[in-house]
Amino acid sequence: MTKAIWIPFIAIGLSVLFWGAPSSSWSQGKAAPSFGIGSARRQEQVDATMKALRVDLKRDTRGVISKYLNLTPHEAKGFWGVYDDYEKDMDQLDDRTRKLIADYAEAYKEGELSQLKAEQLLSETVDVDRSRDSLRQAYVGKFLKVVSVKTVARFYQLENKIHAIEMYDLAVNIPLVR
Repeated sequence: MTKAIWIPFIAIGLSVLFWGAPSSSWSQGKAAPSFGIGSARRQEQVDATMKALRVDLKRDTRGVISKYLNLTPHEAKGFWGVYDDYEKDMDQLDDRTRKLIADYAEAYKEGELSQLKAEQLLSETVDVDRSRDSLRQAYVGKFLKVVSVKTVARFYQLENKIHAIEMYDLAVNIPLVR
């Protein structure tokens, strides 16, 4: 995967900042909103790029991270040990996210969310986000013990991009609360 593949990803992030999150009809599987001439073609390019990134990441997340960190053998030994622990902890948060999505899907099938269910889902969503941020912060020091601050910064940039790709998939496929 080349650096050029990341450029459309950055464009997606900027598009979300300028144009906002997908509308409820878009997140319900309908066509993406049109923002001007050629938008459908641009959206097709974005979709194709996101698909390629997802394939690369599913196939070899470690390889993608390794490629951009350029670790020495000594650094790699320390980094991957910490990374494995980090991933195990992140997997627990991912499990909570999957449960949250399943709970939302079940409630969505039943129709309009009750006030109580909406409060529960919102509370858990915010808690998962807060836990993710806390976990990332807790691991900064652990990574700094085995690699340089620039390497840690680059890893967190990659981690942010990977997480954004995952969130993009969720945002497109999960309908808004009704």
